[in-house]
Amino acid sequence: MLVSDAASHAFAPAAADLLFSRFGVMVFADPAAAFANLRTAIRPGGRLPFACWRPIEQNAWFSVPLAAAGHLLPPSPPAEPDAPGPFAFADPDRVRRILTTAGWTDFSATRHDVPIRIAGPGGLQEAAAFATRVGALARGLSEAEPEVKARAAQAIAEALRPFDGPDGITLTGSVWLVSAKN
Repeated sequence: MLVSDAASHAFAPAAADLLFSRFGVMVFADPAAAFANLRTAIRPGGRLPFACWRPIEQNAWFSVPLAAAGHLLPPSPPAEPDAPGPFAFADPDRVRRILTTAGWTDFSATRHDVPIRIAGPGGLQEAAAFATRVGALARGLSEAEPEVKARAAQAIAEALRPFDGPDGITLTGSVWLVSAKN
């Protein structure tokens, strides 16, 4: 396994036809620099497809638990909209600017909504436990007292109850399927 910074790693020039990512590129500290450097590894005409999350409000798997337990979290400053994180590429115009600045062409972003199953049928406690281990809830609850964590899990379980069906606890996820060419 190679661990390196995409913005500065010395890739073999024009060595690949395809570079893809599933929910990883949104965490680049300097996305324009990272995509420019990654482009050096792609042959002319090579492709860059990736998936990234659309806005949090359009991702019920994330927003429903946060709305249910967010009031239990300590106050925190508003998130920087362009800061690295799961929703950093929610705005396709921003993504287009980043990729264009990095030298990529033929940009497209297509909305794709998918069901996200976070637990099996009747798995409200399992689903609530999962929801407290990701994103803002995980950060906010990391140092919380056990009683606050328990109240959060209960609030989340109740909020997820309407989504519990024969196929499990399923909420909507909304992504951009982004594509560009070198």
